[in-house]
Amino acid sequence: MNRSRYGTLIATISALLLLLFLYSIAEILLLLFIAVLFSLYLGAITDALQLRFGAPRGLGLFAAVLVTALLLRASSSSA
Repeated sequence: MNRSRYGTLIATISALLLLLFLYSIAEILLLLFIAVLFSLYLGAITDALQLRFGAPRGLGLFAAVLVTALLLRASSSSA
């Protein structure tokens, strides 16, 4: 019985330490998630520009970043 209690205690402490660790790096994980979403967004726009206009990938990526930056700037200045 004691062995089972120690196992439960160790599992509980380990789970609490894992939750504390995840809480401490939550901002980093959020930034990583946003970066992945942003890269998927830029990749989709770049692919669309490649297919529709036959633009090289580098030029399409540059155009996607430029248009996104302009739209973000326009939306922030109007608010």
